[in-house]
Amino acid sequence: MKRKIFYMAALVGALVILPNILAPCLRSYHLSHDPSAVDVWSNNGRPTNIAPFDHFTGALPYLAKIKEVSEHGLPYDPFIFENMKNFGNTLSDALPFTVLGFLNKCLNNLDLTVIVYTFLLMFISTILIYKIMMQATSDELFSLFSSFWVNLFIIWYYFDYDLFFQSPLKMALRTLNYLFPVFPNISDSVGPDKTLYVFTRAMFFLAIYLFLKVISKQKCGNRLALASGFLGGLLAITHWIELGHYLAAVPLYSFGQWIRTRKIQRSVILSYAITLLLAIPVILMRGSFFFHSDSDPDIIRIARIAEHEPGRYFFLPSFLFLAVYLIVVFRNRKIDDPTVLWIAAIIGSAFPFSNIQLITGYEFSLSHWQIFGNVFLVMLLLIVVYRWLLKRISMQSCYAAFRYSIVILAVLMLSRGIMLAKDRYTFSALPRDYEEAFDFLNDHTEEDSVVVTLSSEMIIDIPLFTHNKTLIAHASAILSDISIQENTRRLMYALSLYGINREYFLEKHFMNLDLYNEVHKRFFVAEKFRRDLLTRSLWEKAHVYDTTPNVLIGADAMRQLLETTQVPSPGTFRADYVMFTHLEREYVTEESVFKKGWEKLFKNKSVSLYKINR
Repeated sequence: MKRKIFYMAALVGALVILPNILAPCLRSYHLSHDPSAVDVWSNNGRPTNIAPFDHFTGALPYLAKIKEVSEHGLPYDPFIFENMKNFGNTLSDALPFTVLGFLNKCLNNLDLTVIVYTFLLMFISTILIYKIMMQATSDELFSLFSSFWVNLFIIWYYFDYDLFFQSPLKMALRTLNYLFPVFPNISDSVGPDKTLYVFTRAMFFLAIYLFLKVISKQKCGNRLALASGFLGGLLAITHWIELGHYLAAVPLYSFGQWIRTRKIQRSVILSYAITLLLAIPVILMRGSFFFHSDSDPDIIRIARIAEHEPGRYFFLPSFLFLAVYLIVVFRNRKIDDPTVLWIAAIIGSAFPFSNIQLITGYEFSLSHWQIFGNVFLVMLLLIVVYRWLLKRISMQSCYAAFRYSIVILAVLMLSRGIMLAKDRYTFSALPRDYEEAFDFLNDHTEEDSVVVTLSSEMIIDIPLFTHNKTLIAHASAILSDISIQENTRRLMYALSLYGINREYFLEKHFMNLDLYNEVHKRFFVAEKFRRDLLTRSLWEKAHVYDTTPNVLIGADAMRQLLETTQVPSPGTFRADYVMFTHLEREYVTEESVFKKGWEKLFKNKSVSLYKINR
């Protein structure tokens, strides 16, 4: 049976990466058998799974930072040249970026890196879930089934924050669409768009399992406690969501243990002390860099308050997490069950962070705190159902059902992977014109030189496919921690370089919310139901906030920031090359650059590149 968990883990990993392998294969088949048909596709270049047009752009740029590590050794800012050596930025999720960056350096292929690390991390997560369930049930076959099902649950429902607060009909319809993706989202995969999550999740499960080993032993050695504390501390440079859960869960477990036994294990105190010793300095350093001196406190305050659900309020659905924790703690207090208590503590840790807006007045990624609450609630439900069945029937009669369910779920996942690949393969590439432009940049420009573009796709593509930087950063503090104000000044500087009318550009892209909402409605229909309507222009307009300094800050703060930001004087920021795509050509003709004396370096149907002569 022990070997079977490795087979199961390999099966889960293979099913997860299947779309990322199959889609390029289908594309290569069409390239070899009917190249003329491929030529008319919008993405008619070489097969790749890391094309932004094929994925949710919010997380795909993480790959740019992974590439930055493989090129410069540390997770520096992959976008802004002046911010490259900022140590503060390297602390954000440093561990996953560094590990995956060195993996990419070894493989020298981002597509292959994505496939390898996704398989390995899903493999590891499956084994860890199996170990945790074994600790709770001591039933190998049930733990095998649970490890498979929990992984599929994570894949299908990872971002369904309201999972346990929706109607059964809605849940059933959503489940059917995940199993049989008739209307799949172009990001409905665990490929590049889940880059950090597969790593941070595996690290979290590892920290949880090691702490579980500590609390499961009456006499735990100092080495195990120190190792557990060290791993918990590493979560500080893994991801702040996982760190927050862990820092809250250990005290919740300790409280439950004290309620039951009126004592707390010495090993738990030692482990948690080591975790705090490692985590607190990182938290303080990140906090100091987060509120750096050139940021206006009023703007920062406004920027942190999303337009939806602002202010102090209690998130009522989070009471489920607290209720589950309290039930486990106070029911059957005489029963020593550290595994269930530890799982309940992790569930309970979602409660305080889901309501932190009661203290701060604004949310800290409210929906993200529900993710692990949901996952561990499912694990707890599996344990409860197993123990309920164990008291009433012979588990031998259930084993056949476990085996058949694994086979059925595997077949459904295989079918799902094939359908996703079939749906995606025409999008899984860059346009050939873009590839030519990127090849030119790699061959004829200095490393880390700065390219100016307004295109949200190009701001992602340039650090991802070339050795260049961009004038404007992607809107993610994990990737680039320059201030909101500076990124806005960079946007204004780019407009001045192109000679684009500032008021017209801002009105069209940022001030007209009705137009923006209409674009998003069209994009949703095209993405979900009518792929033939999914044009690059529509994609660009729907994702304009993803790569501007104003993502997540709300319309009021956005207007205030854009209206009050002055255009920087010439030479304020480094700018070596100017790029023209379809977006820039909507506002200005290329003929205008001749008046500036720029040197034309490259031109094809889609992209032009000019060198700024100083």
